[in-house]
Amino acid sequence: MAYTYIKRTGGVVDGKIQGLNHLEGLSPLLIVDGKPIGNFLVTSGEIDMPAGLESTSEIIVGLEYECSFETLPMTIQSAQGIAFGQHKRLVGLGLYLYQALGLTVDTGSHEDLWDFRQGDDLVNYSPPLFTGYKENNVDANYTEETTIKIKQTQPFPLNINLMQITIDQGF
Repeated sequence: MAYTYIKRTGGVVDGKIQGLNHLEGLSPLLIVDGKPIGNFLVTSGEIDMPAGLESTSEIIVGLEYECSFETLPMTIQSAQGIAFGQHKRLVGLGLYLYQALGLTVDTGSHEDLWDFRQGDDLVNYSPPLFTGYKENNVDANYTEETTIKIKQTQPFPLNINLMQITIDQGF
Protein backbone atom coordinates (compact mmCIF):
# COMPACT_ATOMS: atom_id res chain seq x y z
CA MET A 1 0.00 0.00 0.00
CA ALA A 2 1.10 3.59 -0.34
CA TYR A 3 0.43 6.57 1.87
CA THR A 4 1.37 10.22 1.48
CA TYR A 5 0.87 9.79 -2.21
CA ILE A 6 0.19 11.95 -5.21
CA LYS A 7 -2.02 10.68 -8.01
CA ARG A 8 -1.77 12.29 -11.42
CA THR A 9 -3.50 11.66 -14.69
CA GLY A 10 -1.95 12.72 -17.96
CA GLY A 11 1.66 13.01 -19.01
CA VAL A 12 4.89 14.04 -17.34
CA VAL A 13 6.53 17.48 -17.66
CA ASP A 14 10.08 17.35 -19.08
CA GLY A 15 10.52 13.72 -18.00
CA LYS A 16 10.08 14.62 -14.32
CA ILE A 17 7.37 14.08 -11.72
CA GLN A 18 7.24 17.35 -9.79
CA GLY A 19 5.58 18.61 -6.61
CA LEU A 20 7.14 16.03 -4.27
CA ASN A 21 8.78 18.44 -1.80
CA HIS A 22 7.08 16.66 1.12
CA LEU A 23 8.98 13.48 0.14
CA GLU A 24 12.39 15.15 -0.20
CA GLY A 25 15.26 12.71 0.50
CA LEU A 26 12.92 9.70 0.65
CA SER A 27 12.50 6.89 -1.89
CA PRO A 28 8.78 6.45 -2.55
CA LEU A 29 7.28 3.77 -4.76
CA LEU A 30 6.34 4.76 -8.30
CA ILE A 31 3.21 3.08 -9.71
CA VAL A 32 2.51 3.69 -13.38
CA ASP A 33 -0.85 2.64 -14.85
CA GLY A 34 -1.39 0.20 -11.94
CA LYS A 35 2.06 -1.42 -12.18
CA PRO A 36 4.72 -0.91 -9.46
CA ILE A 37 7.88 0.32 -11.21
CA GLY A 38 10.24 0.67 -8.23
CA ASN A 39 11.49 3.08 -5.60
CA PHE A 40 13.05 6.38 -6.69
CA LEU A 41 14.89 9.02 -4.67
CA VAL A 42 13.22 12.43 -4.49
CA THR A 43 15.70 15.28 -5.07
CA SER A 44 14.74 18.93 -5.45
CA GLY A 45 11.09 17.88 -5.06
CA GLU A 46 11.03 15.68 -8.17
CA ILE A 47 11.69 12.23 -9.58
CA ASP A 48 13.12 11.51 -13.02
CA MET A 49 10.60 9.41 -14.90
CA PRO A 50 12.09 6.18 -16.29
CA ALA A 51 12.53 6.18 -20.07
CA GLY A 52 9.58 4.97 -22.08
CA LEU A 53 6.97 5.81 -19.44
CA GLU A 54 6.46 9.50 -20.22
CA SER A 55 3.07 9.04 -21.92
CA THR A 56 1.35 7.17 -19.10
CA SER A 57 -2.25 7.82 -18.12
CA GLU A 58 -1.95 7.49 -14.33
CA ILE A 59 0.97 7.98 -11.94
CA ILE A 60 0.96 7.31 -8.19
CA VAL A 61 3.95 8.22 -6.03
CA GLY A 62 3.86 7.29 -2.34
CA LEU A 63 5.63 5.81 0.65
CA GLU A 64 5.08 2.12 1.23
CA TYR A 65 3.73 0.38 4.29
CA GLU A 66 2.74 -3.17 5.13
CA CYS A 67 -0.63 -4.17 6.52
CA SER A 68 -1.09 -7.50 8.26
CA PHE A 69 -3.17 -9.41 10.73
CA GLU A 70 -2.59 -12.60 12.68
CA THR A 71 -5.18 -14.97 14.07
CA LEU A 72 -5.24 -16.15 17.65
CA PRO A 73 -4.10 -19.75 18.22
CA MET A 74 -6.74 -22.05 16.78
CA THR A 75 -8.69 -24.72 18.61
CA ILE A 76 -10.57 -27.70 17.18
CA GLN A 77 -13.79 -29.14 18.57
CA SER A 78 -13.65 -32.94 18.35
CA ALA A 79 -15.47 -35.91 19.91
CA GLN A 80 -12.80 -35.97 22.64
CA GLY A 81 -13.32 -32.26 23.43
CA ILE A 82 -11.49 -29.09 22.51
CA ALA A 83 -8.08 -29.66 20.96
CA PHE A 84 -6.31 -26.68 22.52
CA GLY A 85 -2.63 -27.31 23.11
CA GLN A 86 -2.62 -30.43 20.93
CA HIS A 87 -0.52 -30.74 17.79
CA LYS A 88 -2.27 -29.70 14.60
CA ARG A 89 -1.30 -28.17 11.30
CA LEU A 90 -2.94 -25.94 8.76
CA VAL A 91 -3.39 -27.69 5.40
CA GLY A 92 -5.81 -25.42 3.54
CA LEU A 93 -6.97 -21.82 3.55
CA GLY A 94 -9.89 -20.27 1.70
CA LEU A 95 -10.57 -16.54 1.61
CA TYR A 96 -13.52 -14.60 0.28
CA LEU A 97 -11.95 -11.39 -1.01
CA TYR A 98 -13.45 -8.11 -2.15
CA GLN A 99 -11.55 -5.88 -4.61
CA ALA A 100 -8.19 -7.39 -3.61
CA LEU A 101 -4.92 -7.99 -5.38
CA GLY A 102 -2.03 -9.94 -3.88
CA LEU A 103 -1.39 -11.30 -0.41
CA THR A 104 1.12 -13.39 1.51
CA VAL A 105 0.19 -16.16 3.95
CA ASP A 106 2.68 -16.88 6.74
CA THR A 107 2.16 -19.98 8.91
CA GLY A 108 5.34 -19.55 10.94
CA SER A 109 7.04 -22.39 9.08
CA HIS A 110 6.34 -21.29 5.52
CA GLU A 111 5.49 -18.04 3.71
CA ASP A 112 3.49 -18.24 0.48
CA LEU A 113 2.71 -15.42 -1.99
CA TRP A 114 -0.70 -15.98 -3.57
CA ASP A 115 -0.75 -15.19 -7.27
CA PHE A 116 -3.73 -13.30 -8.69
CA ARG A 117 -2.62 -13.24 -12.32
CA GLN A 118 -4.69 -15.35 -14.73
CA GLY A 119 -3.34 -16.97 -17.89
CA ASP A 120 -5.01 -14.43 -20.17
CA ASP A 121 -3.86 -11.30 -18.26
CA LEU A 122 -1.54 -9.00 -20.16
CA VAL A 123 2.00 -9.28 -18.84
CA ASN A 124 2.89 -5.57 -18.82
CA TYR A 125 -0.25 -4.54 -16.93
CA SER A 126 -1.52 -5.02 -13.42
CA PRO A 127 -4.22 -7.71 -13.19
CA PRO A 128 -7.72 -6.48 -12.32
CA LEU A 129 -8.84 -6.36 -8.69
CA PHE A 130 -10.29 -9.71 -7.61
CA THR A 131 -13.64 -10.30 -5.91
CA GLY A 132 -14.57 -13.87 -5.05
CA TYR A 133 -13.39 -16.99 -3.29
CA LYS A 134 -9.75 -18.03 -3.52
CA GLU A 135 -8.22 -21.08 -1.87
CA ASN A 136 -4.81 -22.70 -1.66
CA ASN A 137 -3.15 -25.63 0.03
CA VAL A 138 -0.91 -24.46 2.84
CA ASP A 139 2.44 -25.94 3.82
CA ALA A 140 2.72 -25.76 7.61
CA ASN A 141 4.36 -27.82 10.34
CA TYR A 142 2.53 -29.50 13.22
CA THR A 143 2.43 -27.18 16.21
CA GLU A 144 0.41 -26.55 19.35
CA GLU A 145 0.02 -22.84 18.52
CA THR A 146 -1.45 -22.85 15.01
CA THR A 147 -1.85 -19.28 13.76
CA ILE A 148 -2.10 -17.62 10.36
CA LYS A 149 -0.59 -14.27 9.45
CA ILE A 150 -1.91 -12.65 6.28
CA LYS A 151 -0.14 -9.59 4.96
CA GLN A 152 -0.13 -7.23 2.02
CA THR A 153 3.29 -5.90 1.07
CA GLN A 154 2.32 -4.72 -2.40
CA PRO A 155 0.70 -1.35 -3.11
CA PHE A 156 -2.72 -2.90 -3.75
CA PRO A 157 -5.91 -3.31 -1.70
CA LEU A 158 -6.62 -6.38 0.46
CA ASN A 159 -10.18 -6.79 1.77
CA ILE A 160 -10.95 -10.13 3.44
CA ASN A 161 -14.63 -10.84 4.14
CA LEU A 162 -14.38 -14.50 5.18
CA MET A 163 -11.67 -16.99 6.11
CA GLN A 164 -12.17 -20.76 5.95
CA ILE A 165 -9.43 -23.05 7.29
CA THR A 166 -8.71 -26.75 7.01
CA ILE A 167 -6.67 -28.24 9.85
CA ASP A 168 -5.14 -31.70 10.26
CA GLN A 169 -5.10 -32.80 13.89
CA GLY A 170 -2.02 -34.74 14.93
CA PHE A 171 -1.93 -37.25 17.76
